[in-house]
Amino acid sequence: MDLFSERIKKIQRGKVLADKYCLNDNSFFYIIINRHLGDSLKVLKRLKSIKDYYGDNAPRFHFPNHENNKAPIPKRKLIRNIGIITNNSIAGVAKLYSDYYNELIILPQNELDCLEMYAFSGCSIHGNIVCDENPHWVLGGHKETDEGEWLRMCMFGLTELRWRLCIPDDYCKENISMQINQETAHDTSIVLKKFKVSDPSQCVILCPMAKSSSLLQIDVWEKFAYVCKGRGFYVFTNVYGDEKPINGTEALNVGVDVIACLAKNNAHIIGVQSGLTDVLSKLNPHNMIVLNVIKKDADKMYARNMGANDVVNKTGNIIRLRIEHFEEDYVLKLLMDNFH
Repeated sequence: MDLFSERIKKIQRGKVLADKYCLNDNSFFYIIINRHLGDSLKVLKRLKSIKDYYGDNAPRFHFPNHENNKAPIPKRKLIRNIGIITNNSIAGVAKLYSDYYNELIILPQNELDCLEMYAFSGCSIHGNIVCDENPHWVLGGHKETDEGEWLRMCMFGLTELRWRLCIPDDYCKENISMQINQETAHDTSIVLKKFKVSDPSQCVILCPMAKSSSLLQIDVWEKFAYVCKGRGFYVFTNVYGDEKPINGTEALNVGVDVIACLAKNNAHIIGVQSGLTDVLSKLNPHNMIVLNVIKKDADKMYARNMGANDVVNKTGNIIRLRIEHFEEDYVLKLLMDNFH
């Protein structure tokens, strides 16, 4: 099958999915979130501003008070219900913002890609389904190379979604926070009972995997897990998909919201710089160590952005370790010295 025919087939499949999951009613607004875990926060933290600006109690005009001598312009949207459409991984992040949307639709990755392509194709008859970013990578396999979406975000803080919805600064000043809902708390209690853990503070959750950052050698994780178990901790490895746990640890295959709930209840989180640690750091948990493993230029950029400029850095309650020397004994001692 040629590339054009393949794309048409995906768009057709996306139309079927849209008819199945999305009401063709402009008071229902569906946002497709199909990006890296940490980047999903850029959309989720803006949900309240979308509802405030386009919901039932919002003014029905842009520039309602003739601000800056601009004539009032009628708003074309009245958003009464917001639906989030995403994959299983990001759904765990979305559940931490469940107060700010009405429906969560979880699709397999291949179906999510089809629905995103349909919404972006220009063929969509569903005017109420939008992508959280400009998904050129779906069509071309790469981001735009001109001064576009990414530069606009860096200069003005305008995400693709906020740009398309024309949401002004005043509606984005309130930075909504994550909340652990009752469903997540219940799911967390089931996990603790499964492993016969009575006190989450006795749990150590290792997060050794990342998509964009460099990784630490497995031997260090195994030795660290051995020491923690010797101190009486329950040691887990956060796994997803086909990932395997560190030897000597239990596999913990749960949603991000459950890990967040454990972190809020003083479980120890030890992980390399990743989308998961970016999400968890927003909770400012008391027992969290993030490892910035410096092996390439991108690692230096991530470390700089997170304030990991020295070997040991503390931001709020979170300890960030900048690791540039990889002798096992050195890294293990650095971990143990900062593990409390």
